[in-house]
Amino acid sequence: LSTILLCTLALHSCLSNQEDTLTTVNIYGESIPILKFRNIKDSINLTVSQLLRDVTFVRLETKEENMVGGCNWSIGEKYLIGFCYNSGILQFSADGKYIRKLVNFGKGPQEVINPIWTISKDEKQIIIYDSNKLKNYLCFNLDSGTFLYTIPVALEGQLKNIYLDGDSILICAPIVGTGKPAGDNNIFWQDLKGNLITKISSIKTVGYFDNGEDLLYPIGTSYHLRPDNGDTIFQIKGNKLKLRETV
Repeated sequence: LSTILLCTLALHSCLSNQEDTLTTVNIYGESIPILKFRNIKDSINLTVSQLLRDVTFVRLETKEENMVGGCNWSIGEKYLIGFCYNSGILQFSADGKYIRKLVNFGKGPQEVINPIWTISKDEKQIIIYDSNKLKNYLCFNLDSGTFLYTIPVALEGQLKNIYLDGDSILICAPIVGTGKPAGDNNIFWQDLKGNLITKISSIKTVGYFDNGEDLLYPIGTSYHLRPDNGDTIFQIKGNKLKLRETV
């Protein structure tokens, strides 16, 4: 909340009074406010209520084994999943109760150094890709905390974002230009047995895709990609990237 409040206060003196400055997009059935910085000219007032509907603070139960610092978080209806460097992947209930250390930090077969992950919609499984393990994903059961199996990565290379579509398809966004097979593509689809379904060859002028949360995300029945250090959103249409908008 503090980050958003600081941003709002700074915008108070620099926003333009144009109609298209603040719009909304629909994500998972929710209307999410989008601030278009390119339309900023003069000053207008924005209230926090225009950007936020409600804020929930969750106090995390801390013990000696799960003291958290700066972490990357996934927030769900059932679980809070966070990766903390030098600690591993920690699992909390939605109300902040500590459940377990799901994955240890390290280079072992079921450990992680620099992970990204995707969680099934029912929050029963988590699929993890780690930059130290280019050939396989790790799959864990979130209810029991048990390791289930590995999934072969269809195109070896560095990935920056993955998304589980339904319960059987992984959509993967690689780092473009790494020299590995995945790096020749902006995006590829695979099943959970490691079979490549289809891919979109890289657009050389787009550059590297970053690992922001909004890199790869669904809107309705389509998916969007945002390039690293760019302000252009591409919509996936079939096997092509279609320019959607510049924000």
